[in-house]
Amino acid sequence: MEIVSVTRKTIFLILQILILLNVSFYLVHCTFSTLQLKLQTSGPDSAAFDPKGDGPYACVGDGRVIKYKDPNVSFTEFAITSPNRTKKRCDGTNDPISQPVCGRPYGLGFYDKTGDLYITDAYYGLVVAKPSGGLVKPVATSFEGTPFAFLDSLDIDQEMGIIYFVDSGAIFRTGRFWLEGAKAKSSYVFANIDGNPDNIKRTESGDFWVAVVSIKLKFLIIPAIISTGQRMNEMGEVVETRDFTAQYKGINGITEVQEYKGRLYVGSLDQKFIGVDEI
Repeated sequence: MEIVSVTRKTIFLILQILILLNVSFYLVHCTFSTLQLKLQTSGPDSAAFDPKGDGPYACVGDGRVIKYKDPNVSFTEFAITSPNRTKKRCDGTNDPISQPVCGRPYGLGFYDKTGDLYITDAYYGLVVAKPSGGLVKPVATSFEGTPFAFLDSLDIDQEMGIIYFVDSGAIFRTGRFWLEGAKAKSSYVFANIDGNPDNIKRTESGDFWVAVVSIKLKFLIIPAIISTGQRMNEMGEVVETRDFTAQYKGINGITEVQEYKGRLYVGSLDQKFIGVDEI
């Protein structure tokens, strides 16, 4: 048997090299796979599964919410968020100039009691699609009397009937929106994030996954996009961090980490796939 001795000095040197190379111990994901888009579009920002377990559903850059069928069919259209959208102008486009007309959904979450799919759209606020899909209906467009700046994520507490959402406009904040009870139709700030938070998703255990993108300097001068999934408890405290920088090397990083049946589904703004990683 060969015995290898590793000194503290050696470990410190390895850590220094990893830091200089912008490498994280979380970067190696041997079980990482992808669900490819086949609708001439990109940017599957968010994912959700319906009460039957079908999906994932995803919102993409041309304003549609799409549904995953199987490896052969891939994704099909499920819902749209803009009443002004036309297939001729919008299908397959990822042009930000067209988004005020086509819509740009960013967050998804099913309310299991009704089967309705709640969606945050950057231009149309909080909206909802019926289980049959199609054109959505508006739910809310403001926060305490102030119009939403840029709704960018969503998830639902199924027991309490609470929608959690992020308005990442002038200030990054995570909020709560009550569907039922004495606080119905009201909201408040849940947590302040170190970095730029995007979509938020609740786990079966009651925690939340928040996708966070930050910028760090490599070699002190070169900016590097760091993509992490941060798991928070109900008090808004970070209890786990996963790094997806190696899998998402675009300029935008990741937008969501969704936990479902032992897997993490990772969204983005500039990729043509949904990432899948084992927990």
